[in-house]
Amino acid sequence: MHRSLLRVGLPAFGVGDRGGLSEGLDWGSVYYRVEDPIWRDRPRFGTRLEAMLGEGRAFARVGVDRDVSARPRTGPRRAVRAYLLYSEVDDTAYLPAGRWERRESLGGEGGLGYRESWNAAGGELSLDVSAGVGFSTRPDRWIRGSGELAWSHEPSSGWSQRVRLFAGGAVGSRRGEDWSGDAVPRERRFGVAGAGPYATLSDPWSRSRGALLVDHAYRPGDGNLRGYGRGLMEDRIVSLGAELASARAPVGPVSVGLDVFGDLGWIPDITTRSGGPFGPGQVGDVVVSVQENPILADAGAGLSVGWKGSPLALRLDVPFLVSYPELAGDGRSDPVAFRWTISVVGRWRSCSGAGRRAGARGMRFLFRAAEFAAAFHMKRIESGRADIRPGAETHRPTRC
Repeated sequence: MHRSLLRVGLPAFGVGDRGGLSEGLDWGSVYYRVEDPIWRDRPRFGTRLEAMLGEGRAFARVGVDRDVSARPRTGPRRAVRAYLLYSEVDDTAYLPAGRWERRESLGGEGGLGYRESWNAAGGELSLDVSAGVGFSTRPDRWIRGSGELAWSHEPSSGWSQRVRLFAGGAVGSRRGEDWSGDAVPRERRFGVAGAGPYATLSDPWSRSRGALLVDHAYRPGDGNLRGYGRGLMEDRIVSLGAELASARAPVGPVSVGLDVFGDLGWIPDITTRSGGPFGPGQVGDVVVSVQENPILADAGAGLSVGWKGSPLALRLDVPFLVSYPELAGDGRSDPVAFRWTISVVGRWRSCSGAGRRAGARGMRFLFRAAEFAAAFHMKRIESGRADIRPGAETHRPTRC
């Protein structure tokens, strides 16, 4: 079904002076996404377009996903996809520490992917592989590929289970030099703690420095070791994660669920290739003394809360245990400590009228609360300009 999403970042004035003159106006940003667009009176199923402009960046992506299953109803289910993207950085002051190369540039990338899923062991087993090639004007060129094998079981009651194995690698060349992982731009490496920067451009609360949740927002993907620093980007990683989630139980007007999780990750030669900031407030290269080829681990528990009947829930995870606290990015030196991440889980769609209405009320409440908090959370950065203000969001409900 045709769906669209529009997010507009709020303009704001700077909070300081430069050379005796007031800082200028930040014009904010705009993000737009449309799925299954209608073109020439025909819906283009499986097509997705997204674009973002502002906060020092311009980004556009078009993707096509096609079902190629021989028996879609009985399985196995197969799908292929392709994408093209354009990315430009014209103001590095907005870039979160460690996640982007702090240089102005423009570039592009194209890639292909394949996904297959089938019923296995009482649940669903899925395989997803992808590969892409890209370039930029730094000049860089790179090749990246990844694979994911996941099993999940979601009973109507009781605890849901999920196990995920992920492996990713990237190699690049800069100015005609030999190919190596060091030449891959940081934004096109793999995030140890979750999905990379391109996957978070739709989120005004975490995509730029100074945003309300820039150090705590969690987006599943890549290494998925959520207890570690968001600025830890690696060109090679293998990870294994497991998770248990209870069914959400009604508590007054909301429903509440519990989650427990644990993750392992192997990163070859992390000491020689991770020269960069890992956490908030760190600028420049940071040398972290850990053994070569370490096994990173984290474990914790979480709480999800959503309106009754809504497919969405706000989830708070507490990865209280990490094996390398110096890479957690929170300034704590103890393996066991309070650390937290926040995310929105569930699906955007609900095919019941009650679910749509509950979801809309819940989302309006969440975004109004976030806007109110963001108004008091603008920060300055080293460039002398005000940092990013999270923006307002408008969501068009799905018609089922």
